[in-house]
Amino acid sequence: MSSKLNQDKKFECYPKNDFYSLNRVFGLGSKNNYSLSINNLNGIVAWVTGPYVVFYDLGIDKQISFLKNINNKIISCIKFSKSGKLFATGEGNCRNGAICLYEFNYNNDTNEEEHKLLFESKYHKSGIEKLLFMRNDN
Repeated sequence: MSSKLNQDKKFECYPKNDFYSLNRVFGLGSKNNYSLSINNLNGIVAWVTGPYVVFYDLGIDKQISFLKNINNKIISCIKFSKSGKLFATGEGNCRNGAICLYEFNYNNDTNEEEHKLLFESKYHKSGIEKLLFMRNDN
């Protein structure tokens, strides 16, 4: 019966020149406490899934956006600052790991989120496994 169902399905073929974009990431790739972070300012939860960081708003129970690593390497740790305005990512699965610092802005009224790369520190001798902000967000 299952073979008959598979034969009855018609699959659409898309032309090779169409462009596709990613609009949602499913899954949780967190392996420790440092690959999941919560923004205390607005209740945004962020977690790692390979080279992506997924941002989820607990207030509206919806994924609001995602961030792809600019180096296309797996992200091992993330952290929101105490003020909630800064966000850092670290690559820990490889040599020459990088730390990226982003400015994180989220508007609760319109549910719009944006992140802007402020700083990138590359070529660490070993991978980065943990990130912490100092008390004054430095």
